[in-house]
Amino acid sequence: MSEPRAPTSTGLLEGRVALVTGASRGIGAAIARALAAEGARLVLCSPKEGGLSGTLEALALPEDRVLARACDVSQAAQVDALVAAALDRFGRVDVLVNNAGIVVRKPLAEMADLDFTRVLDVNLVGPFLLARRVVPGMIERGFGRIVNVGSISGTLGSPRMSGYCASKWGLNGLTQSLAEEL
Repeated sequence: MSEPRAPTSTGLLEGRVALVTGASRGIGAAIARALAAEGARLVLCSPKEGGLSGTLEALALPEDRVLARACDVSQAAQVDALVAAALDRFGRVDVLVNNAGIVVRKPLAEMADLDFTRVLDVNLVGPFLLARRVVPGMIERGFGRIVNVGSISGTLGSPRMSGYCASKWGLNGLTQSLAEEL
């Protein structure tokens, strides 16, 4: 199997700042690569200190183009600190990609309260907190984009995934509400 080809850059995001949650691997790391290829300066977060080392190594961006921080997106104080660091370094956030997500697979009868609320907090409350923090600047500048990474589980129920499905259904509702409001 051949390696996927890198997208051709159009410079579409030159001068823009993009914040990507859950950027340590998988979809988040791929999003970071695509945004960097389009010229965006990046603010990347992962819940673990040092969790972004692989992404940063793969991107090989100069320090003035990337800011990496540990952030639990479900915690308002950590979100505030992340966005404050982004504004301090780059002066703006133009694109928000809410990609961070977790899943706990357990039957309802075995799902602990903390498991259920943790999934909701990361997958739904986190995007709300981040949007609430960056939207005022987007409105002020007259430009902004928010991408909430959903799942087919936001349209279909699945056994042993009640928290995840509920969070992704809620994320769809949040996304639609923000689209109407903004």
